[in-house]
Amino acid sequence: MSESTNNETAGPPGSTPNDAEPLRAFILPGVSLRPMPAANGEPPEARLGERLKEARQQLELSVEALSRLTKTYDAHAGKGISPPTLARYESGDTTPNVRELRLLGESLDVPVQWLVDGGLPDQPKGQQEAQELLAALNSYIRFVQANPDIGSIDMMTWHAERRRALAIEEAKRPATKA
Repeated sequence: MSESTNNETAGPPGSTPNDAEPLRAFILPGVSLRPMPAANGEPPEARLGERLKEARQQLELSVEALSRLTKTYDAHAGKGISPPTLARYESGDTTPNVRELRLLGESLDVPVQWLVDGGLPDQPKGQQEAQELLAALNSYIRFVQANPDIGSIDMMTWHAERRRALAIEEAKRPATKA
């Protein structure tokens, strides 16, 4: 195998060749949060649908894919949020209940507070600084994958992140009818 192929399919320390996946599966997609407050005189949740749609589109998810992803995170009820319901949220026709807000926050990996009021949680100052941190993290992930003998990655964290990345990829695939 060539060196570039090794780097592209290298898994985390302790993984086997059968566990190896293309590098892009290990670089987690994420939502770049930006302030999206409601207009003056509107309640904070007035733009919830816009924020939801923006986060979904940044992850390149269709409404149907987000519906499948919410089902993945709905361990208690196992039903997620239906595509028509998601569409009503995005159009502003209705707002989600507490359970659905939790599912959306977990599925999109965004703070529920941002969905509700558009305010940003404590973050590094400046969008450029945040992008630099993301680039550094992706570089570190590639480095760890290419050098399995450094051995200082928390495997529980890696597996949780890997499951999320795989769930997002699975949700992007069209549903097959049995």
